Amino acid sequence: MNTKSKGHVTFVTVRSADSDYHVGFCYELAIVLEDKNPDKLLSDLYDAAKGYIQVTRENNLNNKLLDRHEQLPEDLQELYKVVKKQFDNQPVVQSKVPKEYKNSFNMGGAQVSMACV
Repeated sequence: MNTKSKGHVTFVTVRSADSDYHVGFCYELAIVLEDKNPDKLLSDLYDAAKGYIQVTRENNLNNKLLDRHEQLPEDLQELYKVVKKQFDNQPVVQSKVPKEYKNSFNMGGAQVSMACV
């Protein structure tokens, strides 16, 4: 579990199948953003997570606020599980990939980044 003194965050970005937008999220903090530019999206996610953690630290808020992945929409939770398996070199069941991201995922359009707090 993340704490105010240590932990990690995971960023996932993927192109939406039905639009020109990329969806990105910070799994642990349940921050979700969209943008047409995937590089800007990742930068904005990083800034949002950094600000969120900074406010949590400065106000000595509960550590539970640093582990909110259960508040993500179900499709993004499933996408995270699939991407994590692939990242860990485990077999991926294609039927588990949410349909709105399947084309991007199959074409290598999903991107994962991790950062330490």
